[in-house]
Amino acid sequence: MLKITAIAAALGFLAFTTLPATSAPVTNGVVKTDLSAAKKKAKKAKAKKEKKSELTSDLSAAKKKKAKAKKEKKSELTSDLSAAKKKKAKAKKEKKSELTSDLSAAKKKKAKAKKEKKSELTSDLSAAKKKKAKAKKEKKSELTSDLSAAKKKAKKAKAKKEKKSELTSDLSAAKKKAKKAKAKKEKKSEVIYQIAA
Repeated sequence: MLKITAIAAALGFLAFTTLPATSAPVTNGVVKTDLSAAKKKAKKAKAKKEKKSELTSDLSAAKKKKAKAKKEKKSELTSDLSAAKKKKAKAKKEKKSELTSDLSAAKKKKAKAKKEKKSELTSDLSAAKKKKAKAKKEKKSELTSDLSAAKKKAKKAKAKKEKKSELTSDLSAAKKKAKKAKAKKEKKSEVIYQIAA
């Protein structure tokens, strides 16, 4: 609208200034040029030129302003779009990071549970082994004790048997001695009887 108005004003001014000048008064058959009219015309032409220049400047300024506004709007839209993209990318990254963290935490939890279970099984196995070893040791100790007791008993029995055997031998020897003494006594008595007879 501004452009059309400027063009119309320029055309109107051009038509006004290019109209044929009125005839000047004739002196001695020669047309006298009015210096004042020439000055006015020059002034008008200058004003027209200035106005045209001004209109061109206004039009250029309006175009520049419009272009600047368009550029600013485009830049703003680009910035908004860039900000939106960045925001979306950031949200995506955060979500990815969160998922990675959750996955990492789940993996760590699983690994920890596995480790604890393994440790528990190892402890149970170790305890079972220790218990078995202890029972074996106790049984061995018990058997050793029983064997030792049996050995002691056997030794005692052997000693008793030997003592009994010794006593029996001593008794047998005493009996033999007594028998021998009796026989000797009887023989002596027989000899005395024979002498007496």
